Amino acid sequence: MTDSLIQGFVSDAALRVVEEDQADAVLQGTVLEIKEEPFTYSGQASAEQYQISVYVKMAFYDTREKQTLWEIDRMRGYGIYDAASQRDLARTQGIGDALRMLSKDVVDRTQVGGW
Repeated sequence: MTDSLIQGFVSDAALRVVEEDQADAVLQGTVLEIKEEPFTYSGQASAEQYQISVYVKMAFYDTREKQTLWEIDRMRGYGIYDAASQRDLARTQGIGDALRMLSKDVVDRTQVGGW
């Protein structure tokens, strides 16, 4: 998650990623849950695709003003992968999609928050 967020902020270029002791604002997050469930079914009632969801708690804190700018108790990103694929590789790609979705949402929310 950390790498995905750093990449999102670097690509966006609106904020600079620095060490915490040099930061004007700090983003903190905790992965709460990873949930995997069938998404689509074949005619034989077996799963064709799975949806994997990653749930996180996120907070963005202004270190100069010493106040929380925003906090979300349960944020969700998800990815979908084919059951017929190599399961471990497909699942990893699904988690990557979920993390990219979460990272985009966090970067967007941070920009809307006035930073």
